[in-house]
Amino acid sequence: MEETWEVDPLSVVCKAKLGKGQSGDVHLAQDASGRQLALKTVPITLQTKDVAQLLQQLKELYNSRHPNVTAFYGAAYDETSSVVMIACEYMDMKSLKDVLVKAKTLPEAVMGNCALQVVRGLRYLHSERRIIHRDIKPNNVLVNSSGAFKITDFGMSKELSNAFSAGQTWIGTNAYMSPERVGGLDYSFNADVWSLGLMTYQCCTGMAPYQGSNTFELLDQIVDGDPPMLPKGQFSNEACDFVSLCLKKGHNERPGCDFLISHPFAKKYADTDVRGWLQRLAEGGGGAEMQMD
Repeated sequence: MEETWEVDPLSVVCKAKLGKGQSGDVHLAQDASGRQLALKTVPITLQTKDVAQLLQQLKELYNSRHPNVTAFYGAAYDETSSVVMIACEYMDMKSLKDVLVKAKTLPEAVMGNCALQVVRGLRYLHSERRIIHRDIKPNNVLVNSSGAFKITDFGMSKELSNAFSAGQTWIGTNAYMSPERVGGLDYSFNADVWSLGLMTYQCCTGMAPYQGSNTFELLDQIVDGDPPMLPKGQFSNEACDFVSLCLKKGHNERPGCDFLISHPFAKKYADTDVRGWLQRLAEGGGGAEMQMD
């Protein structure tokens, strides 16, 4: 498991900008001892009396201990620039989306291993933390060169959006939202399972799960259209079945993480050499073939 330590985000030095998300910027930073971390800054105006409560909520929400969830090191509020600063684990391969941009598609064996790791992280969040992530997508799965995939960004979770502002209404990413969420119905942990299915489909095929000329068309496809399926013949029966189960339109038909963690697709690729594949990808700067026995 990743080493954890406490750090004051106000004391770190930013070295480079890693990316920009819908809720803030992320920088590569360094603490006083030279250790690297990722520093996320989220613009928000707070009254002094609300700062301590928000920071405590952030600590309670982010303070997870699991090898497939990014480690949290500390949070602070910078009154001068009106930003919340969140210090967390640095992942040197950035996000799964960045990997996908380079590779175009992920070999089934790599995606199977990725799915297993993400399911492990989700099972921890669902079962032990009772948290619905609500924004599982390639951007929110981080990767390191050791071959680890870790869930990040609880900025869209219900708890944190409520803590930040009642006026922050954009929750999740439309294209990855489950039909019940799009329809404004009650939803639970298996909404994350739907998003996992779409992410698996996208990484295997290189295609966006849903495409529409506008938001209305996109949401209409999710609610009324058939869910995307992996083409049989191009992918194993195990991969096709995994995606099909995750993308059941009826949320009660979707399996939970306890089932998915033992699914043949996840078990089949549990020992995949993801580290070697990522190394070849980094060296080549483009797609890399997966060597299979």
